[in-house]
Amino acid sequence: MTVDATEPVKLADPEATTDAAALELCLFGTFDVRVRGSGLPPLRYRKELWLLALLALRQGREVPRDWLAATFWPDNDESKGLFYLRKALSNLRNALGEEAARLQSPTPRTVRLDLSNAFSDVLVFDAAVARVAKEPVQEEPLLEAVRLYRGPLLQDCPEEWALPERQNREQSYLSALEHLAALALSRADSAAAVRWLRLVVATDPYRESAACTLMQTLADKGDRAAVGQVYQDLRQRLRADLNTAPAPETEALYKQLSQREAQTPSQPAVPAAARPPLRHLPVPLTDLIGRKNEIAEVSGWLERRRLVTLVGAGGVGKTRLSIAAADAALPRFVDGVWLVDLAPLTEAAFVPDAVGKALGIQGQPEAGQSPEARLIEALGTRRVLLVLDNCEHLLDVCAALSER
Repeated sequence: MTVDATEPVKLADPEATTDAAALELCLFGTFDVRVRGSGLPPLRYRKELWLLALLALRQGREVPRDWLAATFWPDNDESKGLFYLRKALSNLRNALGEEAARLQSPTPRTVRLDLSNAFSDVLVFDAAVARVAKEPVQEEPLLEAVRLYRGPLLQDCPEEWALPERQNREQSYLSALEHLAALALSRADSAAAVRWLRLVVATDPYRESAACTLMQTLADKGDRAAVGQVYQDLRQRLRADLNTAPAPETEALYKQLSQREAQTPSQPAVPAAARPPLRHLPVPLTDLIGRKNEIAEVSGWLERRRLVTLVGAGGVGKTRLSIAAADAALPRFVDGVWLVDLAPLTEAAFVPDAVGKALGIQGQPEAGQSPEARLIEALGTRRVLLVLDNCEHLLDVCAALSER
């Protein structure tokens, strides 16, 4: 079994054409480089990969060679560091192949990475964040930034220079989520606000301001149990990790909300056991044996791509592997993982309706609204993983629906 990670993969850039960029750099999560759709050949040293990442973060600007040498080889004198830098650049050019000319030396003392007509998720992310300052009431750039953020920037990179870059992007991501929550609250959409705020707390569990806003929003919805759970999670995390307690303002808010709930009759909160489960996958009758490497491989692709396709002959275990990988990915999808079995369908026109029914989307479409449009609207603010199973006989419509 293999993972088809070339043709079906869709980049996070919503404005990208169907043709893959000649060079693709995805720095959020695990650093992934694609040259004309193919992965970068193995490099001799990890520093060479991090050098490429740093040049990508400089977004086409000239970077002094002596600074790069001192940054990557601080324990060597300048001449030795510059020698190692030249060697690393040579190895990178060999790995980049047809795109080697992008590594340029505008002057004898500088280096730059030409990103023209290339895709960089960080470049698009930074542009979206910059648009937010100019268009504070527009959701589009906020949603774009959130979609692009697939995890901490260069999460495997141990270099010191990566830490402030990582922290800056994480703060931008958290600010985008809080901004989306504020916009949702302004139009009285508390459900969307709760989803955005839960993502904030999941990313930064010490962010008391977000926890307070989340508690207030949940209290306004009458969900007393959820308010208490948010507070207890915050208190326990602060005590276990930082040996401290919530701020007095947080304590006061929780006490106020608890007293208000006790004095105001409301609908009883739904017991946790009765809430809709996040896992909507069949339970295999037997264990999946000997597929640890494949599960890890698929999980890695899911961290870097919004679409992953498993291909293989019938009966080799594609469904079992997809279920196992979806199980492993469950913590990353706050609104759940779902399997949609399309084997019984014979008509392509019924695919959007079948996906909607599997997701529990109830009610009839509005006048003039197609099942596909209703499905897209319902999923607009949800963070879910869909597993479309047995779709080879409906390939065209499934591909089009996945792209939408």
